[in-house]
Amino acid sequence: MTTLGEMLSKDNAKKLQNIKSALNPKRHFKPKPQRVIQQGDVFKIKATKENGITPKNGELCRWKHFIVIGKLADGTLHCCAAFDSDKNKEYIEPRFEEFFLPVKAGQYPFIIHDSYIDCLRLKQAAPSKLLKGKYEGKLRQEDLAEVLKLVKMNTRHTLAYLTLWGIK
Repeated sequence: MTTLGEMLSKDNAKKLQNIKSALNPKRHFKPKPQRVIQQGDVFKIKATKENGITPKNGELCRWKHFIVIGKLADGTLHCCAAFDSDKNKEYIEPRFEEFFLPVKAGQYPFIIHDSYIDCLRLKQAAPSKLLKGKYEGKLRQEDLAEVLKLVKMNTRHTLAYLTLWGIK
């Protein structure tokens, strides 16, 4: 039995093949490249108790800006500092207030009011959680250096804990 391709001229067979390719969406699908999460990246995510955030008023989550400052060697979790609107004095002993880096409104396009970067209570987030959120940009190098300095100065963070996250 003769196939359709054998009955057509080479030119027409090529045209038929091009039509088949155009109709096959899987052949032309290119997966979206996955963002590589880097130190200093800022993501706005739905944070929960799982990330160390206590939602207000009985809510299940809160939108928070997380700054990636480290990760486990296997990449399964990232260590983050979070932006806060205010220093929560209810949870902070007086001598630990210095571990909140002030950030002025407008210093970053995504910060609409004066805030703080909490270098006292670090948060954890899976890469999938960060990537499901909105990438907001990168912390300026000098601000990232100051965050890391405060994180390292904090006596609540042991050398072993910081090494675990690749923060040295």
